[in-house]
Amino acid sequence: MRKIGTIIFILIFSKLTAQTDNINWSSFQLQKKLSEKLTLNIKPIFRFNEDVSSFQNMSIDVFAGYKFAKGWTAQLTSRTWFIPDQKPRQFIWPEVSYGISTGDLKIDNRLRYHLALDINNRDDPDFLRWSIRFMYNKGTIKPFFAVEPWLRLNGIDQLRRVRYMPGLNWKLDDTYSLSLVYWKQESINRSPKISDNLWLINLLIKL
Repeated sequence: MRKIGTIIFILIFSKLTAQTDNINWSSFQLQKKLSEKLTLNIKPIFRFNEDVSSFQNMSIDVFAGYKFAKGWTAQLTSRTWFIPDQKPRQFIWPEVSYGISTGDLKIDNRLRYHLALDINNRDDPDFLRWSIRFMYNKGTIKPFFAVEPWLRLNGIDQLRRVRYMPGLNWKLDDTYSLSLVYWKQESINRSPKISDNLWLINLLIKL
């Protein structure tokens, strides 16, 4: 039954990514476990807008996660963002996360400091981002739902964005996993209000 639901999800995903005002993020993620506690990842992301017909931009994430206690992980991410006809943007994201499991349900909390390095004459905002995710943690197909509010820093100290994120993780085998996620992203305390639909697909490859 879960596989039938997954096929329906993929069909809906494919159809919606072709509708107006939807943006697709496609990525693959190379992951190497360096020790029982330390994991390194490299993740190029390619973005397409205008009915997924036009290349928008791309970025490369490099991040390392370290499990320092039961349920606790610290992670540091570098994102270099390449935009056509513009100079690159650079972000650094330190974060800490904590996960617990109860029965078939897993709950993950993550707090991220979204630091934008103002290079190349850019003035990007900084945020604190907190997310909570609920996942059905049984079997090879694991559906989840997450929500992530963004608190704007730089002296503003207001919520400015929220993401609602249903999706699923599908373990294909011991090496490959596929994730499909929908982000409903809405602005807060801004006028006019901005709302975006983003559709993400990522292939995880364990080295």
